[in-house]
Formats: sequence, structure tokens, C-alpha cells
Amino acid sequence: MKRLLPFLCCAALAVPALAQAQVPTPTRIIPVKEIRPGMHGIAYTVLQGSTIVPIETEILGVAENALSPGYDLIIGKLVDPKTALVEAVHGMSGSPLYIDGRLAGALSRRLTQFEKDGHCGFTPIEDMLRVDGEDRSEKKLAALRARQGQEPPFSVAGLLRGTLAAASGSPGFQALGVPLSITGLSSELTGRLLSRFGMEASGWVPVSGSSRSEARLAKAELKPGSPVAAVLMTGDLSIAGTGTLTWREGNRVLAFGHPMLGVGRSAWGMAPAEIITTIPSYLYPHKLSNTGPVVGTISQDRLSAVGGTIGTLPPMAPYHIVRTGDGRALPPLDGTFITDPDLAPMLLASAALTAAASGNEAGRALYLRAHGTVTFKNLPPLVLDCVYSGENVDLLASLMAFVDPVRTLYRQDWLKPDVTGLDLSIETAQEPRVWEIEEARLERPEIGPKEAAVVDVLLKEKFKGTEERRRVVVPPVAALKAGSVRVRVFGGGDSDADEEAFNRSAASVTDAATLVTLLNHHRLAHRADGVYVRLETDAPGRTVSGGEMPLLPPSVLAVMNGTDGGPSTSVGTMKTATW
Repeated sequence: MKRLLPFLCCAALAVPALAQAQVPTPTRIIPVKEIRPGMHGIAYTVLQGSTIVPIETEILGVAENALSPGYDLIIGKLVDPKTALVEAVHGMSGSPLYIDGRLAGALSRRLTQFEKDGHCGFTPIEDMLRVDGEDRSEKKLAALRARQGQEPPFSVAGLLRGTLAAASGSPGFQALGVPLSITGLSSELTGRLLSRFGMEASGWVPVSGSSRSEARLAKAELKPGSPVAAVLMTGDLSIAGTGTLTWREGNRVLAFGHPMLGVGRSAWGMAPAEIITTIPSYLYPHKLSNTGPVVGTISQDRLSAVGGTIGTLPPMAPYHIVRTGDGRALPPLDGTFITDPDLAPMLLASAALTAAASGNEAGRALYLRAHGTVTFKNLPPLVLDCVYSGENVDLLASLMAFVDPVRTLYRQDWLKPDVTGLDLSIETAQEPRVWEIEEARLERPEIGPKEAAVVDVLLKEKFKGTEERRRVVVPPVAALKAGSVRVRVFGGGDSDADEEAFNRSAASVTDAATLVTLLNHHRLAHRADGVYVRLETDAPGRTVSGGEMPLLPPSVLAVMNGTDGGPSTSVGTMKTATW
């Protein structure tokens, strides 16, 4: 027993060290002009669970105008044994730094890609407080506009504007990334999804998907040093980026110390989080986290910080996804997503991708049939439709085409779409389903000017050899004159002429509601599982939508026909039948 006493004493002494660190109340700040090399500070963050721990930090100096004119960066070095392996990691963004009990700023940057000695940068709290001041002034402006009955101007902005370039600063000042997890998707698929939307340089670090922990974290307190998540989607399909909260005054908070996307005004969910673990890596050291319920709104996404309010919830729309796999019903997926116009197309694509490519139902060979509608307060419903058969590696490309109507709608600047929900049904099978046109023939080789053309089509399943026949009836086309008529039968969606006709029609649209109608018609009339019949006849001019255009110059005809000035082709009104 005597030999056990030293061990018991050590254990007793270790207990206070595991207690949550007491973060100083941020009633005082230390301005940049008072910061000197050789000072010592303490940064606060969570490395695992929800326990805030102190990180000893040495101050090396201040890099003036490092981020932008008038925006400095405090240069420091993490000298605490707790971070000897991980150093400054993605997910620590926003960890508050105190010097002599006064708040100095937020951990926000690594100085090099493969930093291994703890060098890092801190955004001064003075610059972060500018964001809070701007948020207050914009709320006053929004209230004034509401009283005057005026809506703020809207245009779809690019996500990667000059703000992000400024946020990164010089190559030596690299903003810490925001670990982004999509429930049910691997980090590899998440990365490919971001790349498809041009967001691979957004500063998001794709990580393995986190699980929902809303019940356990419902009472978690958001305070300086605690993990905080920017939430884009909740429920069975969750998307969230995790950082650290820097400052709180009442219900107002600031976090990250750098932008999430740099879009300025935003309306994203804010939620508490817990850290599963902190992963050391020279390339991508990062935190893995679980996300709690949305408790507030991130309303500012600026160079120096993200900021928002606890207790005010962002506008969110519900999604409902019904699934069938290999002929049996699967549990439906329900939740909500933010209505941000810049992110809505990506969120819809991620929902479809996650529903189709996660769980035991996913396989190398895949058949996918997706159909749904996106509803709006101020527009007619938008129809989404997709049929895909192939290998899983090509699924993302097909789903991008699936959400193309959404991307087209959100790119217009006539009206801000006010989305209210997504209803989607997805059928999958772990086998390809590919049909080929084996044979096509006219029931009658000659028809009168007012008679319909009837085409008998033999279809054959590529892998099983199953055969089916389809009878396609093309009503009379007045624009087609007497003589020989070519009949073309094809499948798989749009032909070049159909795409050309759609682009011409879209160019003449002048309002968002008409654009939705055009997108719906085009989507339902040109499905990938349709059989299409096209009638063509030679003529000196061109027929467009049933109307003759005989006087077009040869140069214009050459452009419309895609030829070098040779014989032109007249295109009659195309009639289709789908099955």
C-alpha cells in the first residue's frame, strides 16, 4: 500500500487541471498599439468534448496592414504542451486570446501550410468589433426600409469575391479552414461536391460527416472558447462548419476571426457544437465535431469575423425526401435548410447526393430515378427530374444536371426566389438499367398532309436482353411540305436542336415566373428515359417551332445549322413521346 501512495497523490493533484478553464469576462480589451513582442497570453479553445482549456501563447509582434489596409495581424506562437502535436488546427478559428486578462483577438491563421512550430496569427478584437457595429447599423437600415416599404436590392453574388483573397492575405498568412461535414458523405465526396460548385477555394475543409447531437447539446452554453457551428442544413441530412466563439455580449457574438465565405450579409444557422477529437496532421490538422440545435443566426460574414445573434433564428425551409431502394421503402429523410440564394443549389445537390449515395443501398453499379419540386412564396413550383444509370463515380455529374434548373433560376436578377420547401422522391437500385433502340420503323411509309406519322420502336435492355416495343404517334406538322421526310428516332434527353431552341426561348424571357414555366416544360419534355421522334425535310430556309423562315441569309443559316455554308436543313416541329 505504501508504494501506491505517490500514484494516488498524483491522481488527486490532476483533478483540478481537468476542470473547465475560467475564461476572463471580456469587459476589457487590449488595443493593438499596446501589444509588444515578448508578451505572454492565453488562448482558449476546446480540444475534445466541451471542456475549454487554456493554451499558453507567446507574442512575437504585430504585422501591420497584413490583411488589408488598416487591418493588422497579431503574430504569436503556441508554446503549450497541449498543442505540441496539433499546433493551430482547422476548427480553432476564433479561439480568444487574452493578454493580462484583456481580450486581444482571435486565433485565425497559420503562417505556412505545413506549420509545425506553433506560429500563428490572431485577428485583433478591435477589427472584429467593427463587424458587430456593422451588423447593428445594417439592422437599423433594414428596419428603415421595412417602414418605407422598400426591399433591399438583390443580385446573385459570386461566393468567391475579393474578400476571400483579402482574408487569405499574403501566402504566409493562410486563414485557418472551417471543417465542413455533410452527414452521410465522405470527405472525398464532399470535396468533389464543393469543386463542382467552384467552392474548392472557399476555405472549407471537407471532413468525415458528423452525427446529430441536438438532444445532448440542447442546453450547451455558447461562450468565449466554446465550439460554434455555422449551420446550412439540419435534420437527417446535416451540413455545418465548425469554429470557435471569440466574444459575447448579451446575445451578440463574434467568432472565427476570418470569413466563412466572405459574402457580407448572411442568414445562416448558429449552433453549439462538441469536439469529438482534434486530429494532428501536417497537411490538414482539424477538429471533428458534432452539431447541436440551431439557437441563433449568423448575419455577418466579413473579413475580420462572422457575427450574429443568439435567440433570433434564420429563415429555413423544410425538406422531405422519400426513398426506395431495390424495390423496398427506406426511411424518409426530413429536416430544414437555409434559404440563402448563393447556397441553395449546392444544398439541394448535397441532399440528393446524400440520399442516393449513402448507407448500405449505395453500390458500384447504380440506377437512380429522382423527381421532386422546389416551392416558393413568390414563384410557381420548380420541377426537378433526373434518371441516371451507371457507376457511382459518375453520379455527381448527373445530379449536377438535376439541379441545373435551380442554378438557372437563382442566377436571374429579376426577382429573389423565396424558397419554402423541397419535396423529393428517389428510387435506387444496385444494378444498371440501360435501354437501347434496337430498331425503328414507320407503320406506313407514306402519309397524307393531315395524317399522323406512327413509329414502331423496339427497345432492348443492354444487360438483361429484355425487349419491349413502343408506339410513338407524331401528329401532323403543317410546316412540312410534300416530298421526302426524314424520321429520326433517338433517346437520352435533349438533342442539339432542342437545346438550341431552349436557349433561344430563354433569351427572350423577361421575368422569373416565365423562366420557371420554361424550365418546367423543358425538363418534363426532354427526359433521359424518353423516346423522341424528329421529322426533317430539306428546304431553302429553316422552320422554327412550325414557322417557316425562308429569307434568312446563307451565313445565318450556316450558323443555325452548324454547317460551313453547305445545304441547309429545315427542322419541323418536334413531337415526342415518353415512357
